[in-house]
Parts: sequence; C-alpha cells; structure tokens
Amino acid sequence: MRTFIEEAQKIGICIAYSESFYRTDPAEKIRKIVQVMKEATTKVVVGFLQSGDMRVLIKEILRQNVTGIQWIGSEGWLTEDILLPEERARVRVGAIGPTTRRTEIVGLRDHLLKIHPSRFPDSIFVKKFWENLFSCSLTTGDATETGSSAFHLQPCTGNEHLDGLENAYLPAIMDGSSYHVYKAVYAVAHALDDMLSCEEGTGPFTNNTCAHTSSFEPWQIPRALCSEPCPPGSRKVSRKGQPICCFDCAECADGEISNTTDSTDCIKCPLDYWSNQQKDRCVLKMIEFLSFQEVLGSVFVALASVGVCLALGTATIFLRYRETPIVRANNSELSFLLLFALTLCFLCSLTFIGKPTGWSCMLRRTAFGIVFVLCISCILGKTVLAVIAFKSTLPNNNLMKWFGPLQQRTLLKLFDAAVLRWFGDELHAQAALILSKQKKEDLQMLEIRNAMVLLVQN
Repeated sequence: MRTFIEEAQKIGICIAYSESFYRTDPAEKIRKIVQVMKEATTKVVVGFLQSGDMRVLIKEILRQNVTGIQWIGSEGWLTEDILLPEERARVRVGAIGPTTRRTEIVGLRDHLLKIHPSRFPDSIFVKKFWENLFSCSLTTGDATETGSSAFHLQPCTGNEHLDGLENAYLPAIMDGSSYHVYKAVYAVAHALDDMLSCEEGTGPFTNNTCAHTSSFEPWQIPRALCSEPCPPGSRKVSRKGQPICCFDCAECADGEISNTTDSTDCIKCPLDYWSNQQKDRCVLKMIEFLSFQEVLGSVFVALASVGVCLALGTATIFLRYRETPIVRANNSELSFLLLFALTLCFLCSLTFIGKPTGWSCMLRRTAFGIVFVLCISCILGKTVLAVIAFKSTLPNNNLMKWFGPLQQRTLLKLFDAAVLRWFGDELHAQAALILSKQKKEDLQMLEIRNAMVLLVQN
C-alpha cells in the first residue's frame, strides 16, 4: 500500500484517506473506517486486502448502506466468492482489478487425474483430499469434522475414480497461484544450476567471483521498508504493535558486542575481555598490578630483603649458640620453625609484585596463607607452652609431660587447620580493568589475626 501511495503521488493522484485494519480488530474500528468512507468526497476506493479481511469490511458497508463506490480491488478478494450472490451484485458490479494469468502447466492435469491412495499410501495430503472429495474414510472409524458438527464417514471402497469429477476440483487447483508456484520452483532451480555451472571470472560477486557451492546460504537479508539496518554494535528491538520489519536499533550494553548487521542479540564478552568503543569487538582488559619498576614496588622489595636478612641472621645466631641455656630455655625447635616461617613470609610478599600469572596467583593463595598461619601458630604454641611451664611449677602439677615435642607439633597443626580455611583471594573484574583483591572473609580474618597477635603480646 505504501508503494502504491508513493507512485500515485508521483503522477499527481490525490489520496483522500488511507486506513489499515485486520479482521480481528474490534468492531468499533471497522465502523469508524466505514464512517470515514461515507464522509469522504471521493468515491474511488482501492482495496489491498485479503478475502477474509475484505469480507468483514463489506459486511459493515452493506449494514450502513454505503453505495456509489467504485472499487479497485486486488486479486486476493476480487476474484473469490466471498459474498452471497445478492451482496456481490451490490459490491462487485463495475469493480476493476488485476488478476493472475491462468496458464496451463504441461503434464499437471494428467498427473492430478492419476492421483490415487494406492499410489501414494504415505501421503497425508492425498488421504485428506480423497476423503473430502468422496466423503469417505480411508481408515475405519475415523471421524471428520465439517463446520461445527462431527460425524462418522463410511469406509472408502477403493473403487472410487476421478473420472468425470475433474471439473469439481481441478479449477481450484489449476488456478493462477499454482502457475506462480511452478515458476518460483523453476526460478530457484535455474538459479542453483547457474551457481553450480559458474566459472571463475564470470560470476556475479566481487571481482566476478563465483559462490561457494559447498554451502548455499542467503547472502543478504531483505531490507525492511520501515527501518534502516542496525549497524554492528547494536541490536534490533521490535516496536510494539507494529510489523516485524519495523524495529529500533539499541546500542549494546557495556561488555557486550554485536559484529554483524541487523543482529537480534548482543554477545557478552568473556571475563578477561571488554567491549571496544564501537561495541563490535571484544578487547583484552587492562590488568592493574604493582610493578617492580614503581617506587612502592621497590620499597616493598627492599623491606622484604631486610626482613629476610634479619630472620636469617637471627637464625644463624640461634644455631651458633644452640647449646646455651638461654636458647634452650626459649624452645629452640619452635624458635627455628618461627624464623623459617618469617623468612618465607617476607619472600611470599614478592609474589604480590609484578604482573600476575597463573602460578603466581596460586602461590599467593597457598604459600602466603600457609606460612603466615604457621607464624601465628608458632607464636600461639610458644605462648601456650609458657603458660603451662609457669603452671607446672605448682605442686602435684604434671602438665609439662603432656606437652612434649610431639604434642607441640600436633598443636601447631590444629592451629593451622583452624585458620587456614579462611584464606583465599578473589578476582574482581571491573569495567575494562582487572583488580586482584582479597575476599571479604579474608578481611575479616585479617582482623582476627591482628587480635590474636595483640593477645599474644599481652
């Protein structure tokens, strides 16, 4: 209809009104359309409608007794018997319109006359056609509905023939639409044949190339007259209450892309990627980390080196004077274990500097957690032993015999098991940036560790 209006305006034809409706629309809308037709000064009406929609409109026109209209109809309703004879006389007399050309398809008539269920036993279309034409059932006990009533048909005898009945069904089959189907099938067949026989240098594509015959796919989606194509980086959003060819283009959200024209959905980028400014490609996120070349990184490396040297120096002194009373009274086994854990703690801090890798992230989660808990466990173990040592000086108190080297190691393992489960880290992906940070539970555990250290010091 839009094309007709555009072409009519080009040659100076005035369009008084243009209305659209469906047969399922409310009756009030149909009445308003007929009222517009009654009040309009023009008497020439062009109806681009299907037969079902036109029947609804004509019924309302006859009810309101609208006369004097010169109809120009489309093939969809002008040539079909959609009205009673007296109604057709009032509407279609004098109406003009195009119709399809009726051309005989060679061999189709003979093929239709030879149709029989015995030749096509698995065809549901032949079965339905045969039952409707002869009012019988090919399966005993079948029920067929006609209108609103249902009744049982007599079984087909098998002696039914189409001889003499061709005038009852052939005109409906061999109309103009069948010829259009015939031409469409042959058009597709010839197109496929041209593709298969195409020679390089004479093809219809860029640089006269031929199509890939291994996969036949549509190269271009038909363009809608209502909306322009949506470029990459956006997706189609249907307009409510309008045909499917009418849509708006919505930009993909951050972190999503679409790399094709007229995409219906946006694709979410992987966790380590982010959408570029055009939203048509996923790019690798920037990773923010503490570098060795930064001032803060260099300071941390220097502090870690000093800590390692102090721990190793203390361990060397303890080792040299391990037989002295002061070292032996200080529980040398736990002291060496504590110094060893402190050395590893200082070294583990270096894993948090530099660009993170899979191995460094694993080392951060495991090594640092283990050695830090080992330090706290050694301090707690030494504290417990000190308390027990003071209490064992009381008369009849034998607590020290229950806390030998084996019991001390067991106590450390229990402390490790109780605290180690809290450690871990979590990778937070923000917009175009990756940050490695502690879990919320780890921050809580850090407060618990600090409280434990304060208790030990007190």
